[in-house]
Amino acid sequence: MAKDIVVITGGSGFLSQHLIREIQELWADKVDEIRVIDKKPFRKILNYNESIPVKEFIADIVEEDEIDEPLTGATIVFHTAARQFEFGMYGDRQKYMEDNFQGNVVCSASNLSQVLF
Repeated sequence: MAKDIVVITGGSGFLSQHLIREIQELWADKVDEIRVIDKKPFRKILNYNESIPVKEFIADIVEEDEIDEPLTGATIVFHTAARQFEFGMYGDRQKYMEDNFQGNVVCSASNLSQVLF
């Protein structure tokens, strides 16, 4: 049976760091590769054995042409990327909406059978 290729958007964030650790510890026999998509470089901050290779992609998830490569061949996507809402800061409301909602549309439109938001 073929192993899964897991993609995690927002891979440098708090939730993703813990998700990567759990996959490394519990799914090593089921996952062939973890692909991390984020605007920031991935830096491992938690302590775990790296039994599954992690491949990093610096990309903006709202740009479809930037996420084609990391999504190619993926079997599971954990979509955890989100622009943080800053209370009282309404200057970039459009960018907030674009990152949080358009990113969902782009990921879900990629013909994947399993996209987890």
